[in-house]
Amino acid sequence: MKKNRFTSRALIALLLSSGAVIENGQTITELTISAGSSPASIVAGKDGNLWFTESRNDKIGRISPSGVITEFPIPTPNSSPGGIAAGADGNLWFTESQSNKIGRISLSGVVTEFPIPTLFSSPRGIAAGTDGNLWFRETGRQIWKITTSGVFTEFPIPTPPTADSALDIAAGPDDNLWFTFSAGWIGRITTAGVVTLFMTPSRSAVQGIAAGPDGNMWFTETAGARGRISRISTDGVITVVGYLGILPFGLPRGIAAGPDGNLWFTNQTGDRIGRATTKGVITEFAIPTFGSRPSSITAGRDGNLWFTESASDKIGRITTEGEVSEFALPPVGFGPCVPNSLCLSSGRFQATATYRNQLDSGTAKAEAISDSSGFFVFDNPDSVELVVKVLNGCGFTIPNFWVFAAGLTDQETTLTVTDRMTGAIRTYFNPLGNTFVTVTDTAAFSTCR
Repeated sequence: MKKNRFTSRALIALLLSSGAVIENGQTITELTISAGSSPASIVAGKDGNLWFTESRNDKIGRISPSGVITEFPIPTPNSSPGGIAAGADGNLWFTESQSNKIGRISLSGVVTEFPIPTLFSSPRGIAAGTDGNLWFRETGRQIWKITTSGVFTEFPIPTPPTADSALDIAAGPDDNLWFTFSAGWIGRITTAGVVTLFMTPSRSAVQGIAAGPDGNMWFTETAGARGRISRISTDGVITVVGYLGILPFGLPRGIAAGPDGNLWFTNQTGDRIGRATTKGVITEFAIPTFGSRPSSITAGRDGNLWFTESASDKIGRITTEGEVSEFALPPVGFGPCVPNSLCLSSGRFQATATYRNQLDSGTAKAEAISDSSGFFVFDNPDSVELVVKVLNGCGFTIPNFWVFAAGLTDQETTLTVTDRMTGAIRTYFNPLGNTFVTVTDTAAFSTCR
């Protein structure tokens, strides 16, 4: 069943894509999905490992080239770490969008936090500058610099751009920092703090940015109904290089230069990793996990590209030949579910049911089928009365976790599904004497990022 679904999805994407070649024949390794961590950004450390942020789990993760994952908790709860960069001091530096701090983690896992002087700055993207400092974006009209000793300096961005969601920043070959606006602008700031803005010709939604092997800055964008890969020269000349498929199957996000001289990018809604040559030839490689929402990508010291899957809680690796492997993050650790319940998605969701008929009432007894599904029996242990599954629909246009349920009963039934991460509860009721109405709730839990 999984193979058929995967093939159909790839076929749909191929039919809708006229600007990219889709490859599906990779060598694939998949591990069990764990819920709740939502890996965001990833970068190569000087120790040869890959380091990444876990935006929902308040941790910094480290993965070795062989796939061994180690996690380090951030002292501040609900910090929501986002961007991460390798500093000139050998440490990893990251942003905490909810706690208004910049964090530093040593290669041995020691975390230090630095509060940003301005309240509510909500820092996101971060990059190491050629001046030895770290530079980061915030949701307002500011660029910040922090020294490796923790001294902050703020540089305002002139109008017209306003606060937006595209907050990537990268060091350029000209020793400046380059950053993006989703409102259709590319920015450049010198290490002295001089800001210059360049408007994209179509006022496109600009997202990720990275230095290319050709001396230009390359960025991902969407304009109209198409995703595309573009570049900007260091003197501000913008060129569209290649196109992806029609939305929602072509939404490029992160981008990085690969060791093969090409640019590699994530296609978030297409569940693909893309490769673009400097001449504009685009090839895309399918990720095996459906609804993975790949986000950030970076070149590893092992010669491969590494990327985060924000919705499937995995770290992916792709060779320059297009072979994909995936590594699951450890379970968040929700603890045991209550007795007679279905513990779904590694314990993130808990489903319970009660019943009532003319002779009896009580709590239904649960039996798991898989990590995402199971069934309940009522007063007769040999009779299945209710089947339930919770699916990760985060890769779709309207991303949610879905609840499906079907009943073989006319008994009074109350099904309760709880998101143990957020505390959100969905309840489904069937009156006594009515045939159970199938539940197809694709808006059950709006908890995707």
